[in-house]
Amino acid sequence: MDWREIGLISFTTIFVQNFVLTKTLGICPQLNNSKDIPTAVISGCVLTANLVFLTFVAWTFANLFVFGGELNLISSKGLGKIEAQLILLLFFLILVVSVSEVSETFLQSFYPGLYRKIGVFRYFVSTNCLVLGLLLMLVSVFESYIFQQSLLKSLVYAFSAGLGFTLVQLIFAGLSERLMFCNVPEAFRGTPIKLITLGLMAMSFFGLIGINF
Repeated sequence: MDWREIGLISFTTIFVQNFVLTKTLGICPQLNNSKDIPTAVISGCVLTANLVFLTFVAWTFANLFVFGGELNLISSKGLGKIEAQLILLLFFLILVVSVSEVSETFLQSFYPGLYRKIGVFRYFVSTNCLVLGLLLMLVSVFESYIFQQSLLKSLVYAFSAGLGFTLVQLIFAGLSERLMFCNVPEAFRGTPIKLITLGLMAMSFFGLIGINF
């Protein structure tokens, strides 16, 4: 196992190719859920756990039914890559919504205390474009790198994407708390100053561009 390569995947996904700051995925949660640090931590952990689980299910489905295995739809049914991509897109949409609903029912039935704490974030996962974006990006590089080679690398990629999202959310939550005590011009108060802050953060992270895997 090449731990150096896994470490490089993690570092690049968190800092260099951060989903929020370089791919502009998951902007809305940054604006709505980054009001304080505890909320940012909880929402980040919920999203990261869901990304890892969804990636595991997606990797298994893709390798068994679409691109590989004895049930390969491309070879057995004569499907082209575009048709296979459409099948995966439909599967991912159903998967994201289903996992959100099933996890909500499970927590509400067996862990009501935990559900009361994080239940508010259930729609945060199903409606977050970062979730579907991550799965589609894994498929887009299926035959070139991560998704085809190893389940572990795919899970590391998903976990690192969640960590990158959480990192941005924590930084943004701290900056939002400080902005509350700043004399922001009236025209820039609220969403405008938040978007400007995210833009400045993105510029700082762009300083790491050039490190790639």
